[in-house]
Amino acid sequence: MREIIQEDPKRIKIGIDKTDAFQKKEEASVFSEKVSCNLAKAYDLFCQMAVPVAVVKDIIYPQFQIIYSGQGKNEPRTPLDDIATKKAIYFLFALTLGFGVSKQISNLFSKGEYLLGHLFDLVCSIGLEAFADDITKRYFTMEVSKGTLKDSDIMLRYSPGYCGWHITAQKMLHENLQSSDIGISLTEAFYMKPMKSISGVIIGCNPSKHDFNNNYPFCGRCRTKTCRKRLVVNGI
Repeated sequence: MREIIQEDPKRIKIGIDKTDAFQKKEEASVFSEKVSCNLAKAYDLFCQMAVPVAVVKDIIYPQFQIIYSGQGKNEPRTPLDDIATKKAIYFLFALTLGFGVSKQISNLFSKGEYLLGHLFDLVCSIGLEAFADDITKRYFTMEVSKGTLKDSDIMLRYSPGYCGWHITAQKMLHENLQSSDIGISLTEAFYMKPMKSISGVIIGCNPSKHDFNNNYPFCGRCRTKTCRKRLVVNGI
């Protein structure tokens, strides 16, 4: 099954606090009136200019193994080597907000509107992740209703370029998805255009499979540690 999903940007829930906006400590002062005003403008721009669309395709374990191997450049040992099993459920995905938002971000910075540009860029990034979360929940609910997953199971997303999965796997992933149908293309370096796009695989299985120690050689080079954050969020 392959499905293209379009979403109304106004339906995407975007929550931003002062910590998100400027990456400061929780003791930071409350939003100034100027920041609050520009944040409201940024959200209005998102609702006007974002065109959220996704393509999702279910695959089976042997198909994922081929796509995951990509051009054979993955790290020798990766979390997905252990997470991916025959019993898991797999969906390839690609999502984008369209070219309009990326162009608007560039325009704002070129005009010297740095605060609004920063906040609009942030709103778009958070909105894209929220859209991806909504897609993940949608397919988890569907699989639970079919009986292929339990309520106690969990679905999480993984993307080429992270956790030892080499970015060159993007080529085979996007060819399989035919993501050009939703306006996504790849550069020679395998980065996606439009800029505000994400892709990868959604894996559904027992929560314990997603819980891995971040002691791989490449973990030391990771700045975000988002794998730890989402384990906490999902109660793993």
